[in-house]
Amino acid sequence: MIDRLEFFEWTLAIDATRTKYAYGRIDAIDPAHCETCAAFVRALDRHLIPEPVIMLLQRAGADPYKVHEVWGAPDGGFLAGSWFLIGTLLRGEWTGGSEGASVEISAGFQCWINNKPTLPPPEVMQGDDLLELEFTWQHPVVI
Repeated sequence: MIDRLEFFEWTLAIDATRTKYAYGRIDAIDPAHCETCAAFVRALDRHLIPEPVIMLLQRAGADPYKVHEVWGAPDGGFLAGSWFLIGTLLRGEWTGGSEGASVEISAGFQCWINNKPTLPPPEVMQGDDLLELEFTWQHPVVI
């Protein structure tokens, strides 16, 4: 079943059942792996990731702890990352410079939906129509 989800400037057609199935076969990041991973998990545990992002991921069938990739310099107050969702973009765009291409949800937390993922997806999602929910977060609270 395809769900139509609204997220700021974007309208998504998401296969939440398929996305949930895929996320059930993906490992969560290991906070012991690196300081960036640990900072991201702490931010999730402390409910610092903006609620609209968490709600979209949950409604889409994605586990917020199973971020596809997270990187940055947490000691400098910067994190970035992305999650994959199985679905298509119905409205909105990310072109890097268009009006509404990204949205600042909270202080320093920007995100966007990319309908042409920049990273290779997990094997369980290969062959699916994918969207990539990406974020950058510049704020002292990420330390």
